[in-house]
Amino acid sequence: MRVTSNSFPSTLTAQLQDLQQKQIKYQQQSATGLRITQSSDDPLDFQRAQVRQTQLSANQSYLDTTADAQTLCEYNHQAMSDLQTALSRASEIATKVNATYDANDLLAMSKDIDGILKQVVLIANRQKDGANLFGGTSGNQPIQASGTTYDFNGSTNSSVTSAQIAAGGTALNTGLVAGRSPLNNSTSAAAYDGFLYDSGTSTDTINSLIQLRDTLAAANAGTQTISQVATAVQNTWLPGVNKAVDLASRYVGVTAASLESLSLNKTALTNQVKVDKENMSAVTNVNLAEALTNLQQTQTNYEAALQAGAKILTLSLMDYLK
Repeated sequence: MRVTSNSFPSTLTAQLQDLQQKQIKYQQQSATGLRITQSSDDPLDFQRAQVRQTQLSANQSYLDTTADAQTLCEYNHQAMSDLQTALSRASEIATKVNATYDANDLLAMSKDIDGILKQVVLIANRQKDGANLFGGTSGNQPIQASGTTYDFNGSTNSSVTSAQIAAGGTALNTGLVAGRSPLNNSTSAAAYDGFLYDSGTSTDTINSLIQLRDTLAAANAGTQTISQVATAVQNTWLPGVNKAVDLASRYVGVTAASLESLSLNKTALTNQVKVDKENMSAVTNVNLAEALTNLQQTQTNYEAALQAGAKILTLSLMDYLK
């Protein structure tokens, strides 16, 4: 068989190029820790990695959404706990009202109730990141205050926010609404239920507090006797306040249940994301020790090929004739 003069250089060049490509491959693997960075590295495992990456991205998205929803529900739960505490204090004040108090005592109680009323309004109008929490999806404050007068905002609605926290269309309500009653008959929009108003139990928190405050002040104003004030409080406005306490307590339970659900979901998703990452690593990650060994071996082979080629290529025709 005839061997041309450029046969060895061509073969050497091809071998060196092959070794260079391997060097680059093992260097990249050693630097990145990845066995697959493009489809040509391993078409089948590349496809598997894409499927697992899609699953990982979806679960990570659900996990992020769950964490955000958990933060929002913590705000809601704190607000409902604060509301329950404030209304319980109003119930305590109303419970001790009787005919043995004088007009000044009742006026002082009225001022305490007015302070609680203002606190309840602040809770209902509470914000997070500049957005109103309890006005529904309208984004408006639920309660409008003007001096000692309060009314529900006609622009609010009963639509609550929800979050997709799992596959299969499962969504969890993350928002609450204050509700809206026909307070003072000045709101033309329809009433709807929330943590301040419940049509099923005839609970109207704001109205009960307003009426309790004004009734307690009536004796000092001379419009009612102390006995009339005590009777009205015990028979009408104390039961109304107690129903408001019960309603707030119900929402404390609702928000606590949502937090528990979100906590369980977060734990499950955290574990699933961990498994997804491990599955991805099993497909795409390289055995670092093996990659370093291959790199070292390839570099040795490359150097040996260069040295051998250099020796052969330095031989001349006169060297063969000697």
